[in-house]
Amino acid sequence: MRLPVLIFTFFFLSITVESQIVINEIMAANAGSHMETDYYNFPDWIEIFNKGTTQVNLSGYYLSDDINELKKWQFPSFLLSAGQYYIVYCDKEGTGSHSNFGLSADGETIYLIDNTGNIIDNLDYDKQYPDISYGRNFFDISQWLFCASPTPGSANLTTTATERSPAASFSIPAGRLSSSSVLNLAGSKIRYTINGNEPVSTSTAYDDPIALNKTMVVKAKTFKDGYLPGETYANTYFLSEHTFTLPVVSLSYNSDYFYDNTYGIYVTGTNGISQIGNCREPANFNQNWERLAYLEYFDINGIKKISQPVGMKVSGG
Repeated sequence: MRLPVLIFTFFFLSITVESQIVINEIMAANAGSHMETDYYNFPDWIEIFNKGTTQVNLSGYYLSDDINELKKWQFPSFLLSAGQYYIVYCDKEGTGSHSNFGLSADGETIYLIDNTGNIIDNLDYDKQYPDISYGRNFFDISQWLFCASPTPGSANLTTTATERSPAASFSIPAGRLSSSSVLNLAGSKIRYTINGNEPVSTSTAYDDPIALNKTMVVKAKTFKDGYLPGETYANTYFLSEHTFTLPVVSLSYNSDYFYDNTYGIYVTGTNGISQIGNCREPANFNQNWERLAYLEYFDINGIKKISQPVGMKVSGG
């Protein structure tokens, strides 16, 4: 007697275990929005978030920007509580919460690796803008959006905007002025400064024409609704100055970046180091610090040829 053969078919379901530790926000072009206080610089950063309900020791976890070297940087021992954030500064220092790699503002992929060597989260991002971060939507963490107001260490403030606000236009070109003038700006929700500082959303609102009654730099930035903050644009006006006999460079910046005792790069200050190979007393100007500035280059005829934001460092003796 032949017994019936019973064939059992088993269906194996692929189950993806969701990690409670995730990449939550990044800043790949930190020009001047967030200073860290270990090295007093403005590094790029990655924010890690524990979205679970239990505490996690980050020791044994890794970050990398290289698929061929996933264990590129290891987290220090840190107990990350549920709902807590952790900031990794991507400045190549390689100590404490400072990684040994930087972030590219042109875009790349970041990997978060668990203590078993598995990729538990990754972010493939495109071009980033100065002082605008990129983060998960607080209400839908599967969605990544820009953050016009970066929030390192706290909940993200995302926006659906993807384009920058059109730059403000100036009624008078930069350069030499023979007499006092009145400057008009055109654009949506313009904020401006005349002290060298970067315009932010709380800077002076442009409502009335600006009197050009001395040599001065006017910096303007737009904050049009529905757009990301626009690019900063600066014009230097030389009022009744002597005739140029050489090309002239105008470098405008927050004066604290040069002269503040804590983080000024052009003073002895209080956070300096000794110069290598010299017994000189510690000084801020020996630090490898970089600060945001705006550079304008005028030819011998006073015509502006170059106008752009730059990073500045102290060099030389």
